[in-house]
Amino acid sequence: MNSNPSSPLTVGLVGLGVLSQRSILPHLMLADARRVVNLRAVCDIDGERSRQVAGHYGIPEHYANLEDMLHSAAIEAVLICTPIHAHHPNALAALSAGKHVYVQKTLALTAKDAEEILSEARRRDLVLVASPQQLLNPARQAARRLLADGAIGPVYWALCPTDYPGPEGERHRQGDAPLNQIDPSWYYRPGGGPVMNMTVYALHALTGLLGPVQRVNAMSSVRQPSRRWKDHDIAVQVDDNTLLQLDFGSGVFAIASGSAAYPGRGVGWGHLCIYGAAGTMEVYSANPAEPNLASVVELVGAKTYRFDDFGPYLPPEHARLGDPHVYADIRHFVECVTSGQRLYDYAAQAIHVIDVIEKGYLAARLGQSQAIERTFQL
Repeated sequence: MNSNPSSPLTVGLVGLGVLSQRSILPHLMLADARRVVNLRAVCDIDGERSRQVAGHYGIPEHYANLEDMLHSAAIEAVLICTPIHAHHPNALAALSAGKHVYVQKTLALTAKDAEEILSEARRRDLVLVASPQQLLNPARQAARRLLADGAIGPVYWALCPTDYPGPEGERHRQGDAPLNQIDPSWYYRPGGGPVMNMTVYALHALTGLLGPVQRVNAMSSVRQPSRRWKDHDIAVQVDDNTLLQLDFGSGVFAIASGSAAYPGRGVGWGHLCIYGAAGTMEVYSANPAEPNLASVVELVGAKTYRFDDFGPYLPPEHARLGDPHVYADIRHFVECVTSGQRLYDYAAQAIHVIDVIEKGYLAARLGQSQAIERTFQL
């Protein structure tokens, strides 16, 4: 636990790609964030990027090697925002150094690796928080209560698309400035792809509302074998078009998508539709620029609930910045550390989701549905 809960938690940030530059750093620079988080150090394998980010934001220390940061920087916790394949070694290194750990999605490439991270956090009695924590969102909390109260009767099935045309067009990757040289090739290599990076949101939302998945089936393929970023061709080595068919037991099903297609308008990115015997519920964002910031729960043809207050972790000034759900996850992490909470059930949900992803790819390859072994209870 933080020895002085009234003082800011001193952290280091690992990984200075698009998400950190677009979202995490701008959020952490606001005055209210500085009162709870002291960003002492940044680290990136591109040492020049690390140096420039530190200079731009006035961060005292910068590193090109995580071990150096863990050894030299006076930090209590580590925020891991690297490509997914580096989450497992980075999290274990930080936990082994006695640091509390926040990990961006997805927690690890495999459920086995994710279980090792959780086991190490438990063994050392350290906080582990894994994004995305979709149920921190008040609209999804309300949806969960309404479902439990039978607002739409017994659930039949649900739908949640999370299609995204790819990271190569992102603004922070354009131009010739050193901070814009963020190569997206990792996204199209094994361990990347739309499912690990986008469908993970749908899976956390669906399992948060409907409970654990029992079986998964899938169709999955590479639709476009090559992509282009600036003057580089990128070979697509991971499926970029996947439909997961989820069986929650008792005749409750869902479909979650992960493709490099553009999202739709009527049922857009992360728009959650749940179809019941007595009605239909839709959970979505009223702000097209922030589709993951759910703000509406609509009982179709009956009643609509709208949310302007996004909870204690997301003050209004942060709701206006990019990816506010990421900041909400980090604020929740900070509170867990300063209060001494060990909410490992959410990490167990993250492991369950990885199991679904792994078994989904296996089901697509074998043409046979797969049982899900890991479970959780929120």
